[in-house]
Amino acid sequence: MEQKYQEELKAEELEEKKKESFLRHMLSWIGRNIKFLLIPGSRLEDLSRREFEYEKTISKRKFIRRLKSILTILGIFIVFSIITLAVLGPWIAPYTFEEANGVYEGSWEPPSDAHPLGTTLFGRDVLARVIYGANASLRIALPAITLAVILGTIFGVIAGFYGGWIDTLIMRIADIIFAFPSIIFIIIIIGMMGETRMEYIMLAISIFWTPFYARLIRGSVLQARELPYVQAARASGSGNWRLMFKHVLPNTIQPI
Repeated sequence: MEQKYQEELKAEELEEKKKESFLRHMLSWIGRNIKFLLIPGSRLEDLSRREFEYEKTISKRKFIRRLKSILTILGIFIVFSIITLAVLGPWIAPYTFEEANGVYEGSWEPPSDAHPLGTTLFGRDVLARVIYGANASLRIALPAITLAVILGTIFGVIAGFYGGWIDTLIMRIADIIFAFPSIIFIIIIIGMMGETRMEYIMLAISIFWTPFYARLIRGSVLQARELPYVQAARASGSGNWRLMFKHVLPNTIQPI
């Protein structure tokens, strides 16, 4: 009899604990979602967080899927081959770019084992000149385009995210730069500098190509800023700069 009474007491205590746990859970849920209950049009924090995580997962999967495509792999292989050829050119090329065999002895030779791409009028090896030319182009183009991508990305994100007069101002400046032919624009910039130096050529190329990348990024940002994961990040209290460079930019960098 006493054992049965103790079992009933344990069952009652267990039932009371379940009720307390349920009430505690309900109060905790109400505390977390009081805004959803009192403010019309607001959303559940759990739902916003799930949408945000879902969008991040989808974006990562799309990025990985694009990396696995044949065209992407082929493009990476071509770029890597050109860079390797340009960097290791002096050790790969069998001749120097200015080594000549003579105007009459080796001029305009067809492709052969000694000269895979033939020779020029003065008997210089065409392959060697291509390799050395790639090296010189890479030394100028790589820093210039890198700077253009960085500046264009910053201005493009700002223009697309804020919109309004900021977007209009940046895009009108881009239109002014694009109004000039590239060679004329670069000559004007170098002329303003007063002397022809490698650094000034890089700077002129960067300035000319910055609007191109700014427009490219701006178009993607205009679409991305309205997506649910950005709105969820904004609702969680993220500032504009955090939204731009942590949430929007990583998902709009693919066109570059």
